[in-house]
Amino acid sequence: MTASFGAASGQLGSSEDAADLLLAADQALYQAKHAGRNRVWPSPPEAVMRLAGWDRHGLSAS
Repeated sequence: MTASFGAASGQLGSSEDAADLLLAADQALYQAKHAGRNRVWPSPPEAVMRLAGWDRHGLSAS
């Protein structure tokens, strides 16, 4: 049996935040699977921030 995991962390304030966090973890999972068996792959904080609509300067205009 093998297992691969994607991990993401952040602060939740709404259901949209939860959806963004889940998407970041899902993307990390696929990166873990691509890297091989028995991997844990963290989602970089920048990915979580980007999914939540933040950039280096704060909340983006989109």
